[in-house]
Amino acid sequence: MPQMTVEELLLRNPLSKVTRQERSRLLLSALVSLAVSKGGILPKQISTLGVEFSLSNREAMLVLLAIVVGYFLLAFLIYGYYDIFLAICLAGKGMGRDIEGFRERHPEIPYGGYSRGMKLHFLLRAALFEFGLPVVAGIYAIYALLRALYDLPTVLSPSDCWLA
Repeated sequence: MPQMTVEELLLRNPLSKVTRQERSRLLLSALVSLAVSKGGILPKQISTLGVEFSLSNREAMLVLLAIVVGYFLLAFLIYGYYDIFLAICLAGKGMGRDIEGFRERHPEIPYGGYSRGMKLHFLLRAALFEFGLPVVAGIYAIYALLRALYDLPTVLSPSDCWLA
């Protein structure tokens, strides 16, 4: 396999295919959880199946959603941490190896400024956008679900609540 330049290392996708799938699952489950917890989209009944949900069933649904989001969050953290760590290590090795080659190819560009700009771009994209944003979304979705669980009678309309 040919050696990648530092630019190629920093601009490549830092997450593997499996990690990107886990990120998609985490973001989708967080979106559904936020729709349920913040939007109050918690069904009272599913008429096609003839199922009617009581308050305890709705509580169980919120707990189940929180467990699902927690599972996807944990899976993404495990896969994502490894991928981000590997990407940072590869970029660091490439950066150290390619310093002299870059200076020879581009003598007009001061290496320090270009290097810092590329590293900053990589860290913002990889660590914050690719990794941090889904983690924050997952944690917030779990928080919102648990908050809705404790506020369940006030989240639902009075006609839906068994207290009414």
